[in-house]
Amino acid sequence: MEEKNYDYSNKKSYNGVAPKENEALVPFLAHEVLKNYHQDIRDGIRKRNEGIIEDSFETWNIRGRKILVGFTAIPKDQVESYMEGFWKEKDAYLESTRKKRSSSVSAIYFHPRSACGEMFRRIHWNNRGCKSIVWRCISRLEPTGQECHARIVNEMVLENVVVQAINTLLGDKSTYQAQLQQNIAKVIRSAQQKTADGIDERLQELQKELLKKANNKEAYDEIADEIFKLREQ
Repeated sequence: MEEKNYDYSNKKSYNGVAPKENEALVPFLAHEVLKNYHQDIRDGIRKRNEGIIEDSFETWNIRGRKILVGFTAIPKDQVESYMEGFWKEKDAYLESTRKKRSSSVSAIYFHPRSACGEMFRRIHWNNRGCKSIVWRCISRLEPTGQECHARIVNEMVLENVVVQAINTLLGDKSTYQAQLQQNIAKVIRSAQQKTADGIDERLQELQKELLKKANNKEAYDEIADEIFKLREQ
């Protein structure tokens, strides 16, 4: 998809309202909008194609990754600045979905706790120019009311230990397999509840606010900035 092509006059707005003479259509990420729309239909809040025209949305394929987009009208003199923000949001969204997939495996196999009772968190570490991925106790990263002296754990060392532990567990399936399955399920539920659900809920709210402000021709820079930050998490 060519990022310098800002002419979307051949598209249809998400709500079926044609742009005015001084307005132009621009794309927006539509995943959350359509998710809320279909949920409203299931809940009986709205009827199909009420407020949203399903056929106006389309799928873009960017570097082998698919994203859903819709189109809305904004003043023509705001198109260039809006599109700069849109491409950044698109990149942040693709990166966030990539991180969710790549980090889910490590989260399933290992979610350690420190001696203080807090969990470790996976972070990018820069020690005097030497970059690596390590795990640190949360109480050493943010105020928790706990004092912890747990050492930093390098992920490469951690991976070797975890693989050895898994091999040991699988070597005696009659004793350990049931417990392993329970632990994996518990970690998945905990991670989904505390991270993905909370972030997705906030992104839904921000997406609605962004559309509202764009339709009302109001400034939306602060909302866009918050969306970018959430996508990076």
